[in-house]
Amino acid sequence: NEGVIQQLGRPEGIYNDPANVFVAGFIGSPAMNLLQVHAHNDALQCAGCPVIRISSPRPGNLTLGVRAEDLGLTDIASAHFSAPVYTFELLGDSAMVNLKLGDRIFSIKASKDLRLTHGERVHVRLPHDRLYWFDAQSGERLRT
Repeated sequence: NEGVIQQLGRPEGIYNDPANVFVAGFIGSPAMNLLQVHAHNDALQCAGCPVIRISSPRPGNLTLGVRAEDLGLTDIASAHFSAPVYTFELLGDSAMVNLKLGDRIFSIKASKDLRLTHGERVHVRLPHDRLYWFDAQSGERLRT
């Protein structure tokens, strides 16, 4: 990052355990979904986003990170949030569902058999054990 090494290690280790926001967004394709959120009362808020009903490691301003392949589409009762489809792309072995949350594109890797259209509402489940939390000011990873 501007000539400064952010993390050393094997690619798999860095991919699965990024030290900070820069590394999380740099490694992987698509890049890790990163949302600036304000956490309180078992819910997250971000500008232009639906309320995300999930608890965080601490209240306040955080960056939530989650990889596209770790997300799941589900029914409304099991969802952490719902949003309309922004784009849908069949990749061959999978499908990429993109949502627009605020000013960010939020990508979900789904089954190749899925078919969705622009504006169709989907319900998203976040994997508690595959969420990454970063301090919003420093960008450093919070260890939970």
